[in-house]
Amino acid sequence: MRPGPYEQVALQSEDKDILLSIYESRKRFLFCVYIILIAIALASANRATSFFGLIPSPYFETGPDGRQVASGRFGMAAIDMVFIMFILGGSGAFFLFRNVLPFKTDAECGMKEKIPFTVIRKQYFPITDQYYVWFDDPEYEHHEVDADTYNKVNEGDNMYVYRAINSKYIFELNGRFTIL
Repeated sequence: MRPGPYEQVALQSEDKDILLSIYESRKRFLFCVYIILIAIALASANRATSFFGLIPSPYFETGPDGRQVASGRFGMAAIDMVFIMFILGGSGAFFLFRNVLPFKTDAECGMKEKIPFTVIRKQYFPITDQYYVWFDDPEYEHHEVDADTYNKVNEGDNMYVYRAINSKYIFELNGRFTIL
């Protein structure tokens, strides 16, 4: 990416709505996944067999009356569960702080960066009726634009990409398309 600092521009209300909707959908997805993972871990630890009956559990034994009772290694099961919960909680916090919360921070910040790129090539694909421009940055090499933008820019012209500061989400270029 190009060296900064970049010019900062105020977020439009549509940009803020996009950031908040991405934040909400990622937050919901992350919490659902982790609730399911924690439920599976707890359910398998509290059963006589691990992984819902597929593998015999070393933490339970069959008692004289045929019931499952905790073996002497049951304390080890508690340590294993704490370890698994620590890994799940740590990875969940990592993904929350790295991939979810920056979108909310950007929406609350109210600013976005304006990054200049130089157009080095233009190409039209008649079969699919798509217009592309290539930038001088290997990270954002080529992008689809509409016909008006394609006809307005020439090779060597500068185009601007608007990017969220913390999440690095790329907004629509010149109001026409989104780089994901």
